[in-house]
Amino acid sequence: MSHNESLMRRACVVCGASTLTRICETPPVPVYQGCVDSDPGDDLSAAMAWDVCEDCGSAQLANPLPLDLVYQGGHATGLGAAWDRHHEAFAAFVARHRRGDVLEVGGGAGKLARFHHAREHAPHWTILEPNPTTDGEPIANVSWRRGFFDAAFEMPESAHTLVFCHCLEHVYELGALVEVIAAKLPRGARVVIAWPDLESWLARGEPGAINWEHTYFLTVDALTALFRRNGFRLAERETFGTEHSIFLAFEAMRVREEDGLVGGDAAAASALVREYFAKFGRRAQALNRRARESERPVYASPASIYTQYLFAFGLDPRLLRGLIDNSPLKQGRRLYGVPLTIHAAEALRAEASVVFLNGGAHAAEMASGFLRVNRATTVVRVDEIG
Repeated sequence: MSHNESLMRRACVVCGASTLTRICETPPVPVYQGCVDSDPGDDLSAAMAWDVCEDCGSAQLANPLPLDLVYQGGHATGLGAAWDRHHEAFAAFVARHRRGDVLEVGGGAGKLARFHHAREHAPHWTILEPNPTTDGEPIANVSWRRGFFDAAFEMPESAHTLVFCHCLEHVYELGALVEVIAAKLPRGARVVIAWPDLESWLARGEPGAINWEHTYFLTVDALTALFRRNGFRLAERETFGTEHSIFLAFEAMRVREEDGLVGGDAAAASALVREYFAKFGRRAQALNRRARESERPVYASPASIYTQYLFAFGLDPRLLRGLIDNSPLKQGRRLYGVPLTIHAAEALRAEASVVFLNGGAHAAEMASGFLRVNRATTVVRVDEIG
């Protein structure tokens, strides 16, 4: 796939400046993070080009792809105890800052709404999704609307709380969207955000940090300054977990600050992004050596962008027997861009195996699960490789 099929950015998606400088380019990376049943020959990959804004210090993907390529289907399962703890904590944070009814953008099947409604009197909660999933038990006072949050969208009159739970980082034009939010919300309304701790995720080399879906890196201070410039004040900031997420609540004051967007250090951001991608190449080669030396079958986990990046940066799939993932929706299928079948952890029970685990904040929980299936399993923590 060529850059001609991408949506080349000519100005910073955060502050709008045109002072963009190229940081680096990657090897070809699969364009979709999900799991599929199609032939591997149908998969598409493209090299990512990354720029930095010299004005606000934000890094961004220079060549984002069309949405229909990147979001071919749903894939973010949010499974596991760590995500349950996250949603429980964020639901409590939303409850503290809720004003009127709630509009949640990108709320999926309603997991956050369930946690919120389980803890207190439930306001009406609307979930805005382009492809709503409403499986499971109905949730009282929760409804779904099909669509996107943009200038044409009409806010429910009673909704004075706008929620983004690990969703805002997916928006292609962040600065423009914050302007739309500012135009739609009345004074006193709240915007409540669960934001990935991108600074820590990049430093650790977590593939979930920046990719075809998360197309920019900016500091939390830069994000706060962006909202402040659009007439919001920061009401509360809370850290969840160890370098996992940051919860932010902004109140609409409708008084814009024109003092510029103070964000980050462009040189520091560039160095961080270069080292971030360099890690995957080093890790892939270290894993190749380990797989060649192993007398046991070797798997990788999970079936997501976390292993996709390793394969894109050089991990040889011919050295592995398959992928391990706890999501029933993925098992028996194939991770896009990787010619390996996905198995449940039960596959480890048959014989002592090696699992290359790139689980990020969930790695310890996942490793414990593999060892419960078979204590002879050798878990290789990818995040411990330099």
